[in-house]
Amino acid sequence: MTPVHYVGFSPGVDEALTQVQLTLGHMNNQIKLLGLTPTAGNGVLSQTAQNCLQIIELTKSQGLPAYPGVRGTLATGSNASQVALFEKAINATHFYGKDALMDVGGWPNVTISLKNTTGVQKVVEDITKADEPIALIATGPLTTLSEALSSLEVFTNIKAIYIRGGCVQTATVCDAPPNVPDNKKNSERMFFLDVPAAQNVFSLAAAHNIPIYLATLDLVQQPDLLWTKEQVKQLKAIDNAVAQKLAEVTDIVPYLYARRFPADTFPMGALFAGAALLRPDLFNATREAVTIGNVGQIFINPNATDAEKNVHILTMNEETASQIYQILLDEYKQFTCWLDPSHASCGLPLSTILEIAVPAGVGAIGLLTLLVVCVYRSKARIAETDLEKRPLILVQEDGTAVQDFPTDTEGDK
Repeated sequence: MTPVHYVGFSPGVDEALTQVQLTLGHMNNQIKLLGLTPTAGNGVLSQTAQNCLQIIELTKSQGLPAYPGVRGTLATGSNASQVALFEKAINATHFYGKDALMDVGGWPNVTISLKNTTGVQKVVEDITKADEPIALIATGPLTTLSEALSSLEVFTNIKAIYIRGGCVQTATVCDAPPNVPDNKKNSERMFFLDVPAAQNVFSLAAAHNIPIYLATLDLVQQPDLLWTKEQVKQLKAIDNAVAQKLAEVTDIVPYLYARRFPADTFPMGALFAGAALLRPDLFNATREAVTIGNVGQIFINPNATDAEKNVHILTMNEETASQIYQILLDEYKQFTCWLDPSHASCGLPLSTILEIAVPAGVGAIGLLTLLVVCVYRSKARIAETDLEKRPLILVQEDGTAVQDFPTDTEGDK
């Protein structure tokens, strides 16, 4: 079970879904999610941190720790006036609405807070003390990740870095800001927001032979991978609060995307970096040696040796692309019993209880006892709040719960 830190994300619609996706991976013992570090990007840090905590509350995963990322960029540093200008620029855009989650409201009350330790400190501590290599994932500006890597003395405990960002092929799929010259348009907004950070991350990864798995705009903006009303419909059909809330959020097309993509569609970019970590079987990749240019553009060295090619540029075949959302969103059914173990689809259905009890000759008192035990187990599960202590309900495609088991807490102290 790979330890993972989601370092440098700014929820944001697609990054909200990615946080939920990684939470599911933790619930399923695919990964051990060590921490979440929101940062400025789609909103100022105070807003993206609030969004991160709201999603923790929504998924009832209060056992997951969240740490503050950075407010600015490597260029602004801690200079208050420069950070203020950076935040003003973010607030002027409201790319995903004023709250960066399409202003739908109705989120759970936040009862938890960010830890006092910064995300940079936590990532460095996790990597330094790790018993096994850690995977890092960053889908927003790479500032927090860059600062953490620059603080390390030993890099061997990093298994891989998963990044959403960059653009390889043509200017037609890139979203660099308008002031980037046309001949340098193969940039991308998150790289452009902190070019020195992107340059530093790729440089350090290359120097220490750390694999980067890169979900570029060339992948996430493919027509077959755009989010549509069909995915919203799929979420609405799942009877739990997580699926319903994210259906509400993703039913609104961000205004800038509405100008660039077919009606009622938009890219769900960060989700593919998370999917590459959890489901590498769904992806293909081309290994390249990559450097980052002065406006965040990707340069590939055609003369690099195999040993120098540490960046895996992700691709996906047509068959998988047509199924990817069905595969990923089906997993949201697991939240039904996680959030409400007394839901009709959870535990043993009455028909199953009768099927077991009657042939066995269980009398009325025995049958009543069996029913009471099932109800008691459901109520006991509701009382648990810590993610590491709650049982996981395995759910079939039709939403029926078939088994439960505790998550692995080995190594937790």
